Amino acid sequence: MATTYFNGKYLVGEEIALPAIGHPWLRGDCAFETLRTEGSTIYFLQRHLRRLNESIASMGFESADQYEIEYAARKLMALSSKADIGRLRITCFSNGDLLITHESAKSASTNIKIGIYPIVRPSTTQLIHAKNGSYAAPASALRWAHKEGYDDVLFVNEKGNIAEATFANVGFVIDGELLTPTLDSGCLPGIVRQVALEIVPNFREADISREQGIQAESVFTLSSIREIQFAESIAGRKLKVGRLLTDLRDAFFAHAQANPNS
Repeated sequence: MATTYFNGKYLVGEEIALPAIGHPWLRGDCAFETLRTEGSTIYFLQRHLRRLNESIASMGFESADQYEIEYAARKLMALSSKADIGRLRITCFSNGDLLITHESAKSASTNIKIGIYPIVRPSTTQLIHAKNGSYAAPASALRWAHKEGYDDVLFVNEKGNIAEATFANVGFVIDGELLTPTLDSGCLPGIVRQVALEIVPNFREADISREQGIQAESVFTLSSIREIQFAESIAGRKLKVGRLLTDLRDAFFAHAQANPNS
């Protein structure tokens, strides 16, 4: 059962009413964050709130009160059923509306098949690093992926370098090194990506060409809900899951469990 906070009101299992016209919700004019929860624990809340503020600033509207957001998120968790894995979504609209929802979610259980999206994605658009509500492009790419028999796809920028997956960052094992695309590729500055770069000494940023990605030894995605998920293939080529990947996943999991507020 979903639990919702909307402009000062807490609703358990109830629907909210939004205007049918003239609302930024209709245009995706908002910034948001999606956070993983387990029981009563919210993972990396402060990091997500900092990125939310950065997204709002880049979009040019006023941020909601940070105390209100954090207080409401924690109270919403107290009202929610304690799902093993949950999805907490904080959305700030350009007109000042604040919407927070919490619902159960699924963790990564299987390895995925990844393709390469055939349409180039620019790396320097105005809101490239803002987590905003305009998700039509990745949603369209994901539909293409499913039609082609993939679970996800990777975007390639105008320089021929890989940026990210549709709703996640991406990492590779190339020549025995753990690598992830630089922010200059046009990827979102993901929270799981950020934490993994901080805690895993041999994990670093690099420019990764389309050809390098396709020929990588291993591929994995990084996202807040599924955390670190391995790929079984890329562009139809089978991949292996080696010790570097399992060590990375285990290190991140141990850190997150011990330091959910880091």
